[in-house]
Amino acid sequence: MHKPQSALDRAVLAAYGWDERTPEETTDEEILTRVLALNGERTTTSD
Repeated sequence: MHKPQSALDRAVLAAYGWDERTPEETTDEEILTRVLALNGERTTTSD
């Protein structure tokens, strides 16, 4: 189960353009911070 999950985690990070670090190196807090920042950017540009 670990291998498929790791591959999925890597694919998701790559889809967001965040593939400079591995999933194992990326904390949940970092991901949340990045998602919130991205959401803020998209909200600002859609106005």
